[in-house]
Amino acid sequence: MKKRIIIILCIMLLINTAFASSAINQQQRINAERQRCVKESQNCSIPIWPLGTEWAYQTSLSFEMNDENTDLSLYLSLNPLQVELIQDASVYLLQINSPVSGSLSIDLEGFPKLSGNLKNTDLDGFLKIYKNNLTVKELDIDISGRLSINLVPINLNIDALITFDPGYSFFQFPFQVGDEWSVESTGFTVTGEILLPGITKLFDSIPDEITMDYSLATLGKKANCTAYENISSSVGILPTYRISLEEQLECYYSSVVGNIVRIYLDDDQSEVFDYELNANLRSTNYVMPGSPIIPEAPTGPNSGKPNQAYEYTAVTTDPESDDIYYCFDWGDGTLSAWIGPVASGQSVNASKTWSERGSYAVSVKAKDVHGNQCPWSNPLPVTMPKNKNELIRTLLFDWLQDHFPMLNELLTFFLDGLPI
Repeated sequence: MKKRIIIILCIMLLINTAFASSAINQQQRINAERQRCVKESQNCSIPIWPLGTEWAYQTSLSFEMNDENTDLSLYLSLNPLQVELIQDASVYLLQINSPVSGSLSIDLEGFPKLSGNLKNTDLDGFLKIYKNNLTVKELDIDISGRLSINLVPINLNIDALITFDPGYSFFQFPFQVGDEWSVESTGFTVTGEILLPGITKLFDSIPDEITMDYSLATLGKKANCTAYENISSSVGILPTYRISLEEQLECYYSSVVGNIVRIYLDDDQSEVFDYELNANLRSTNYVMPGSPIIPEAPTGPNSGKPNQAYEYTAVTTDPESDDIYYCFDWGDGTLSAWIGPVASGQSVNASKTWSERGSYAVSVKAKDVHGNQCPWSNPLPVTMPKNKNELIRTLLFDWLQDHFPMLNELLTFFLDGLPI
């Protein structure tokens, strides 16, 4: 009996050591990935946007304006917010549109407070951006739909023109990790009107038309590029530059999509207004100029067993016949190292071993020797299905895992050999 106890204790000690070693190895892999990202970082230059380039974002915006006579509160959810480049000149012209949901509250001095939810509402407009430095010149938007007030629908139209002088941007191209720059104070005007036709039938003291005419300014800030890192997005894992604007803004920009991947903006320092913006990239058709053609989905086994190696193949070409590197996304949060360089049109192979059962989406991207990188390919679905032994373990050992986690490995070792 004493010998059995000693053997079990030794096995548990070995298992515990193995778990600790696994955790250390995982941390080493994370550190190596961070170092790889920093090593690949280079100067980020102004992107070139071809006509017809589109981006779609999942966006939410809250805005409050308070002065002596007006309290206005607006919350909008725009999903998806579509942005398309329709004119290429010294000033880019981008068309924007989105379905809108949200709420609006207006409290004018001397009038009843007006609040309600948006129904069947759309946003359309145009955005003007200077091509040479990507600063915003002008935003012209129209929001049309229905505002439900106490279950009574009212027509709503918000027509607003926001003009920046000089143009506004928190980017200063080119930049790289460690750079710091000043974002100068920028004056801007907000003009337009809020139309509520028929509102006087409900509230005779509220005007059908509310005029907006404000002159405001952003505050000067310090911006810096704090990191170059991979982040997960709806278009795959992307290498991004993280830009911070003091405590007001955090933005992730990727040269691969030529635009912002994720942004959080919180500005409450004005005496008149404050706003909060969240946006995440959902899709884009942007391709870096000179980058390889987007590869087809990788080829290889679409099912298998954990802890066995499987080989996958990818191939593409480069328009300039430059040599190519390939990187695989294994669908479990890990990427392969860049494989190459190989000649344009030459295929590459990469091996992957998944340690856990589940479903994975394997995709691949390519870059040329100049660093021009294409988006991720369509994914190849790969499954590591559960077998009968695994199903029985799931049913029998959940309780043991919760209460005796060290014994699970020991019991699994013995039961693997049972004829189930």
